[in-house]
Amino acid sequence: MKKFYEKNVRLTSAEQVDKVIANTAVDAEFGDPFSQYNMGLALMTGLVVEKDEKKAFEFFKKSALTFENKDSMTQLGISFFKGIGVSVNVDESFKLFLKASHLGDPLAQFYLGRSYDEGKGVAVDKAEGFRWHKISAEKGDSDSQCSMGVAFAVGGAVEIDMVESLKWYRKSAEGGNSTGQTNVGAALFNKGNAADDIEAVSLWKKASESGNIHAQNLLGTAYNHGLGVKADKKEAVRWWKRASEKNDASNPSTVQAWAMLGEAYATGQGVAVDLGRAFKYTEKAANAGNVNSQFTLGTFYFEGRFVPVDKVEGLFWIKKASQGGLRDEAVKYLSKQMML
Repeated sequence: MKKFYEKNVRLTSAEQVDKVIANTAVDAEFGDPFSQYNMGLALMTGLVVEKDEKKAFEFFKKSALTFENKDSMTQLGISFFKGIGVSVNVDESFKLFLKASHLGDPLAQFYLGRSYDEGKGVAVDKAEGFRWHKISAEKGDSDSQCSMGVAFAVGGAVEIDMVESLKWYRKSAEGGNSTGQTNVGAALFNKGNAADDIEAVSLWKKASESGNIHAQNLLGTAYNHGLGVKADKKEAVRWWKRASEKNDASNPSTVQAWAMLGEAYATGQGVAVDLGRAFKYTEKAANAGNVNSQFTLGTFYFEGRFVPVDKVEGLFWIKKASQGGLRDEAVKYLSKQMML
């Protein structure tokens, strides 16, 4: 709602919210483009009125298409890009981002860069994506600053330059961007410098409280190993649980958190031993592709830990882990089993 407060200069205190919302709704209905934009934001976020993404879309559409308001164009583009209040249509989102970008909107420029990066509504063009991220980043957009950090870290559009990458991640972090905070921490952590570990943990705490799952998982790792913070197995488990709350098997950090929770419940590190939960989390991580959990699950079946002995199922999971990169460990384990 930041822009609502910026745009609607009549809003000076929380006590005036109801009155201003009512006035803004009237102004929006009478065609004021800024009021339409503000109502769209209010309805999109649900912070001061009941959330209604479809109505938000209609307000953004009126403001963007009738009055060519660049902020509304961007929000309308985001609606099409993400399918918020309307079906996903990346061709439409690209057109809107392109127009709003040429009108100077840094958020649109970020999404235009992302569209080029991901081939959404346009052919993939990393160089053009980088160009738009740079324009937006230099205006202070923290998402684009983070994207600049990624570009210099992985290369492609530009040569790899980790110093330049960290510089942009720091700019993003300073702007409160949770991904920037997480990436700065990841760049500093466990490199042999205690002060850097402490800074990394501090940044991950900020990002974690903002809901960044990657930061929550990393914070669990820091507490588990006592790097940058006093070792605390219970706190490690708490953060891994936070990282797993959304139950998203497509998120590598969630999957890693499941793997660590499985290990914690199996060994009683930070929690009481719970064989059922140990198996549940290990199986979830294994099914999501975590090779360490696949190997562990295979040993469960071979040895009859937490489940009845099933060497066929055990061999299936050991082979999966071997194919995923744990060949030496798999060969060693299976050789040992053949000797028993």
